[in-house]
Amino acid sequence: SLRETCNNQLGHVFCSFDFDKDIDFRKIHGSSYCSPSWSARRKFYYDCVDDKQRNNETEDAFETRKKSRDSLHERIRRTRGYHVRSGTMSGEYPKRRQKQVDVLLAVDMLDNAYYKNMQRASLIAGDLDFKPVIDSVKRLGVMVTLLCDLPSASPDLIESADDAEWMDIRRLSEWTTREYQHENPQPRVYRTAATPSANWEWQEEGKIGDFTVDYYVRREFHMIQVRRWSGEDVLRAEHGDLDLLKRWVGRCRLSPHEEPM
Repeated sequence: SLRETCNNQLGHVFCSFDFDKDIDFRKIHGSSYCSPSWSARRKFYYDCVDDKQRNNETEDAFETRKKSRDSLHERIRRTRGYHVRSGTMSGEYPKRRQKQVDVLLAVDMLDNAYYKNMQRASLIAGDLDFKPVIDSVKRLGVMVTLLCDLPSASPDLIESADDAEWMDIRRLSEWTTREYQHENPQPRVYRTAATPSANWEWQEEGKIGDFTVDYYVRREFHMIQVRRWSGEDVLRAEHGDLDLLKRWVGRCRLSPHEEPM
């Protein structure tokens, strides 16, 4: 889910993130890492409010959690073009689960495809359960773009979509609010084929995940350069906190819309 992916990536890199207040939904369709196909005039957010107190949860904590989710839904509703579709919760803890949410999404996609309200659908998901509805709306003539978290998304789901993009840390960082970015300064990131300027001092070569990287320093700033990011380009990220920078680069993914290495 969008919530889980943001919590895992932004929370891991910046050690501080609250989905209910730190995502700016106006930015989701305006990211510089989105291809032209990732756009929509009408957006639907699927969720539900768990209105049952959890085991060992205080009354104050329960009210705070419920109010936070209600406030999120109201903020999304006030965002131009957005609609909130709510499911229900069922079962007892720890097996309490969302119900109807996936079905609501599938029915909405099929309805809009059948009545020709859309020519293209953009879906944020990763669960294989959504493959049948993707296949169905494609048969109705709709082009489907999937946005997903690459490590956890189903390969069969990715294959079923007409187009796919990854929710990596570059994209998710752009979606955060101005207040979040002020409190958690983002790395300066750019692609280039140029060599670093002379005031950057090379430190060493290293590995971050599958990436071969070079470490540079300039006064109090650090730079990590990912070699051969795309074509002849390298990816460079600059920040004052080297540990944060390592975590950030480790969550980068090469987009299908960037040139192949």
